[in-house]
Amino acid sequence: MKRDDLIKTALNRHRIMRRPQAGEVLVRFPGPADGPIFPAIVDETWNSAAVPQFRYEIAKLVAAHINSAGTKATARAEWDGDTLVVTETEKAGDPGYVPERIRPATNGRYCILGKAWAWELIEQ
Repeated sequence: MKRDDLIKTALNRHRIMRRPQAGEVLVRFPGPADGPIFPAIVDETWNSAAVPQFRYEIAKLVAAHINSAGTKATARAEWDGDTLVVTETEKAGDPGYVPERIRPATNGRYCILGKAWAWELIEQ
């Protein structure tokens, strides 16, 4: 499927949150095959999974999805200024566990659990 067709299909199904900007690709939130799709820059992979970097407005949407019932309360996200704090609920009670504090990189983008969750790169 061509990139434009994929974007149109995803938009029609309300799965893509925003149109990709130049240099961005589409990644699927870890979990079900029909999970939401977000645009991101992907410069690397980890264990065969994409390591996405989201612009701020998309990071806000990802955080909102983390907090939705669709994640089955495996994590929660909250903003502390320009830092996104993600707590993996299954690990929160472990001794020494510290929630992930995700600050914008030098490019202003957020790598939301890129090396902890298996983000799927959508073929284009």
